Amino acid sequence: MSFLERIEPDSPTILLYLSDPTNIRASNTEIISQVEKAGYKTIVITTNFPSSVLEKLYTQKGINTDNIFYIDAISAYSLGKAPEEDERHLNINNPGDLTSLSIAITKAIRQMDGNKIFILFDSISSMLIYIPTLKTVKFIHFLSNKIRQINYSGALLAIEGGLDPMMLAQVSSFVDEVVTDE
Repeated sequence: MSFLERIEPDSPTILLYLSDPTNIRASNTEIISQVEKAGYKTIVITTNFPSSVLEKLYTQKGINTDNIFYIDAISAYSLGKAPEEDERHLNINNPGDLTSLSIAITKAIRQMDGNKIFILFDSISSMLIYIPTLKTVKFIHFLSNKIRQINYSGALLAIEGGLDPMMLAQVSSFVDEVVTDE
């Protein structure tokens, strides 16, 4: 079964996508490729790869990036200054700044207004580097509820085996299905 076949067309569906650590970039690209081909506009929230890296990767894979909005929480932190923002890029100074991240998500949702929006969060595993497990779980709970309330679909990407059993159980309870690399 392909990733998109798990998405309910008339109701929001949220998936926890567990990827092999050596395959997480390919998993991200495959998700974006499938949702782009299905006509979704996409919001990519990244704490893992800089948006410039993702954009190049998507372009190399033949993905049209015109309908992708990036919330980049890693570039400013790793570069020491935020890259230029435009109508498709928002930067957060630090992956642990959940207030700014929440505000950016709300702004992106308003900007991407439409009825066929997909949100990809990449990745829970990277976020755990910057903030404690409990805060990460609270943020993922907030994000999954926000996605449901606005009637969108989305995926939360994490490294398989990278979440402790308690966190995995909690996050699994926020989603409709847990998917692993096939």
